[in-house]
Amino acid sequence: MELTCGNDYFLCLVRVTQLWSMNNRWRARQRRREDEEEKCLKIDERLEGRKERAVEERQRRWEGLVVSGGVSLGGAQVKLRRGAAFVPRRLSPPRD
Repeated sequence: MELTCGNDYFLCLVRVTQLWSMNNRWRARQRRREDEEEKCLKIDERLEGRKERAVEERQRRWEGLVVSGGVSLGGAQVKLRRGAAFVPRRLSPPRD
């Protein structure tokens, strides 16, 4: 954009004000965009931390089950081998 207003001081002042206003709006949009990106990154980091804690908690629970030698499911005791990777979902007999 050129700043050619001739000799009219008032028109030059108006044009400078317009350019200044446009620049301020652009900066505000840019700042909002950066704030939004930062907020999204924080949310992603928080979710990642929750996922990691959930995985650690599941591993800790599973290790506790394996060390204790069994888990009670629906009132029946299910014995687990050390390092077992399967716990039956239901203890009802298979259907014919």
